[in-house]
Amino acid sequence: PTSWLVTPTVALYDLDNLRFNDIPEKHVVTAQFELQNIILEGNCYDVSPFQRMPTPPRGLELVLGTPTQPILQDTIVMSNFGYFQLKAN
Repeated sequence: PTSWLVTPTVALYDLDNLRFNDIPEKHVVTAQFELQNIILEGNCYDVSPFQRMPTPPRGLELVLGTPTQPILQDTIVMSNFGYFQLKAN
Protein backbone atom coordinates (compact mmCIF):
# COMPACT_ATOMS: atom_id res chain seq x y z
CA PRO A 1 0.00 0.00 0.00
CA THR A 2 1.12 3.57 -0.65
CA SER A 3 1.02 4.37 3.06
CA TRP A 4 3.78 1.83 3.80
CA LEU A 5 7.42 2.92 3.65
CA VAL A 6 9.42 -0.24 2.91
CA THR A 7 13.06 -0.87 2.02
CA PRO A 8 14.69 -4.02 0.67
CA THR A 9 16.94 -5.68 3.25
CA VAL A 10 18.07 -8.76 1.31
CA ALA A 11 18.38 -8.84 -2.49
CA LEU A 12 20.92 -10.32 -4.87
CA TYR A 13 20.26 -7.65 -7.48
CA ASP A 14 19.87 -3.87 -7.40
CA LEU A 15 16.09 -3.63 -7.45
CA ASP A 16 16.08 0.03 -8.55
CA ASN A 17 17.99 -0.79 -11.74
CA LEU A 18 16.73 -4.29 -12.49
CA ARG A 19 16.65 -5.39 -16.13
CA PHE A 20 15.35 -8.90 -16.62
CA ASN A 21 17.24 -9.23 -19.91
CA ASP A 22 20.52 -9.07 -17.94
CA ILE A 23 19.58 -11.90 -15.54
CA PRO A 24 20.51 -15.48 -16.49
CA GLU A 25 17.48 -17.51 -17.59
CA LYS A 26 17.50 -20.00 -14.70
CA HIS A 27 17.92 -17.38 -11.96
CA VAL A 28 15.01 -16.31 -9.80
CA VAL A 29 14.82 -12.75 -8.48
CA THR A 30 13.85 -12.67 -4.81
CA ALA A 31 13.99 -9.96 -2.17
CA GLN A 32 13.08 -9.42 1.46
CA PHE A 33 11.56 -6.13 2.49
CA GLU A 34 11.31 -4.48 5.89
CA LEU A 35 8.47 -2.21 6.89
CA GLN A 36 10.07 0.99 8.19
CA ASN A 37 7.06 3.25 8.78
CA ILE A 38 3.38 3.70 8.09
CA ILE A 39 2.06 7.06 6.95
CA LEU A 40 -1.10 8.16 8.73
CA GLU A 41 -2.93 10.65 6.56
CA GLY A 42 -6.30 12.28 6.46
CA ASN A 43 -8.31 15.46 6.34
CA CYS A 44 -9.89 17.45 9.12
CA TYR A 45 -12.44 20.25 9.16
CA ASP A 46 -13.79 22.74 11.66
CA VAL A 47 -17.49 21.99 12.07
CA SER A 48 -18.21 24.49 14.84
CA PRO A 49 -21.68 26.06 14.85
CA PHE A 50 -20.13 29.47 14.10
CA GLN A 51 -19.02 28.28 10.65
CA ARG A 52 -21.55 28.27 7.81
CA MET A 53 -19.70 25.42 6.10
CA PRO A 54 -16.98 23.07 7.41
CA THR A 55 -13.57 24.65 6.74
CA PRO A 56 -10.01 23.40 7.27
CA PRO A 57 -8.66 24.69 10.60
CA ARG A 58 -5.84 27.21 10.12
CA GLY A 59 -2.62 26.40 11.97
CA LEU A 60 -3.91 23.30 13.76
CA GLU A 61 -1.02 21.19 15.05
CA LEU A 62 -1.47 17.43 15.39
CA VAL A 63 0.84 15.37 17.59
CA LEU A 64 1.41 11.61 17.53
CA GLY A 65 2.77 10.14 20.74
CA THR A 66 2.51 7.62 23.55
CA PRO A 67 2.09 8.04 27.31
CA THR A 68 5.85 7.64 27.79
CA GLN A 69 6.86 9.70 24.72
CA PRO A 70 4.18 12.39 24.24
CA ILE A 71 5.68 13.77 21.01
CA LEU A 72 7.01 11.29 18.45
CA GLN A 73 5.85 13.14 15.34
CA ASP A 74 3.98 16.37 14.74
CA THR A 75 2.51 18.15 11.76
CA ILE A 76 0.49 21.21 10.80
CA VAL A 77 -2.82 20.77 8.98
CA MET A 78 -2.74 22.35 5.51
CA SER A 79 -5.21 25.20 5.43
CA ASN A 80 -6.34 24.71 1.82
CA PHE A 81 -7.68 21.11 2.01
CA GLY A 82 -7.29 20.23 5.70
CA TYR A 83 -4.81 17.53 4.70
CA PHE A 84 -2.32 16.10 7.20
CA GLN A 85 0.16 13.22 7.37
CA LEU A 86 2.20 11.72 10.20
CA LYS A 87 4.96 9.11 9.94
CA ALA A 88 4.30 6.35 12.50
CA ASN A 89 6.65 3.57 13.63
